[in-house]
Amino acid sequence: MKPLPLAKLAVSFSLLTSRFVLQVASTALSVTSSDVEPLVLTADNFESTIADGVWFVEYMSPYCSYCWSFAPTWEQLVAKTAKKADAGIRLAQVNCAIDGRLCDKNGIVGYPQINLYRNGQFVEMFKQALTIERLTEYLDANAATPVPPGVSTSNPAPIAIGLEADVSVIEGGAKLSKGGKSTGGVVSLDEETFKEAVDEGDVFVKFFLPWGFQSRKLEPTWTQLAREINGRVTIAEVNCQEHSLLCMQEGVTGYPMMFYYDGRGTKTQYTGERNLVRLQTFAEECQDAAELMDQIAPEVGLESSQEMMNAPRDETGLADRAARGDA
Repeated sequence: MKPLPLAKLAVSFSLLTSRFVLQVASTALSVTSSDVEPLVLTADNFESTIADGVWFVEYMSPYCSYCWSFAPTWEQLVAKTAKKADAGIRLAQVNCAIDGRLCDKNGIVGYPQINLYRNGQFVEMFKQALTIERLTEYLDANAATPVPPGVSTSNPAPIAIGLEADVSVIEGGAKLSKGGKSTGGVVSLDEETFKEAVDEGDVFVKFFLPWGFQSRKLEPTWTQLAREINGRVTIAEVNCQEHSLLCMQEGVTGYPMMFYYDGRGTKTQYTGERNLVRLQTFAEECQDAAELMDQIAPEVGLESSQEMMNAPRDETGLADRAARGDA
């Protein structure tokens, strides 16, 4: 028998391997515990399955290294939920290597991505850290509560989706005080609220992608920063998947990217280490500098720090001296 050329053997082996991966992918990244039956949705049963109740659906690919790393956490989450008599929320997976069109239809652009659905309607994407603690808290916060007999559900109360318990809610973001500062949470901005926040000033904005590894890694630190800074500076974020034009206009070229807007026409990019101490120090120093400029402006005959920053340098030279603090 004439042996097959090496090239043909390589192609045959590659096809065989791909076929095997696709066949086992629906279970390889799923729960493997013997007492829990994993639920994998396909294009045939996806809509009919999530049409009733609250669903937390992970979109993954067997070719994604992050999916493999996350698999044990998802396994643990499914097992914990299965042990509850009435969890109020159900978990499922979609294999995007097999059901790519279904994933495209649901706006999946990276893996793993986890979406929340309520009665067949998309609610939001999970944007927090992929830890068992955060995931468990999120499920508890969004699980459907059984309705007691005789209670009307025709006008249900609005539900705060995926927010920390100590954060008041305004249209899905952290509540702002009268002066525009956060009362303890990260403020989610869109095109309209972004302009308002920047005009108000003293806002530290993170531009991110919800599925990006570095963005997810920064998320818990950014949330802690909002708590620690205690409203002195507004800690905000812009989802560049949902507001790509805004991010492009602001010159965002990577994720996450952070800028401080002082409300006086100055925009400063943060490029330091992404730990709590450095981030908080940067934000407070930016605000201190802006307040100093406001104090110095009247002393050099200008009405505001904005006017001082725009003052021609060859008129008095005081703007440069004021910026150094020796006017």
